[in-house]
Amino acid sequence: MHRASTIGREADEGFAVTISTSTPNSRVIIATAYGTIVNDDVLPLLSVVATDARKTEGNSGTTAFRFTVYRSRYTAIQTDVPWSVSGSSTAPATADDFVSNLFPSGIIRFAVGDTTKVITVSVKGDTVFEADERFTVTIGGPLGTISSGAAIGTIVNDDTRALIAAAAFALSPNGEASTGKPRPRPL
Repeated sequence: MHRASTIGREADEGFAVTISTSTPNSRVIIATAYGTIVNDDVLPLLSVVATDARKTEGNSGTTAFRFTVYRSRYTAIQTDVPWSVSGSSTAPATADDFVSNLFPSGIIRFAVGDTTKVITVSVKGDTVFEADERFTVTIGGPLGTISSGAAIGTIVNDDTRALIAAAAFALSPNGEASTGKPRPRPL
């Protein structure tokens, strides 16, 4: 009896049957026959979606951005799915936007029967005025067919630009400061 693998999709498997002895008055013409067990398991179908991934970063601490990975079609096996983050678009997030100043990555594990898992990406808060930044979470791996392998997160800037206003002032003839337009001094 052939049982489904609990680790991943199997390759086709070959086997041989060999006759090693024969009965008296018989002759073996072909002693070995070969067969193949064809794998009929389909790979799981995987996709990632940004489910809570457009947020302000905050001024300190971290903010959790969430991405959901869905698995369908074949869930009778354990499936490990690697994921990684990279900057994207014209204003890409950089490694220093994330905890440990590194682009996050990891592996999510689907147990037998699991159909969803959540990837949480922690973004560091800061007080720097900058454009909204984008990053991409990408999934992959040999144990699944990818239907949608990337999702976008947006770090919305919540910092204000510092404005410096300079007031014009002039000194009066007696040396006192006065605001407004400078007046010509008598010679």
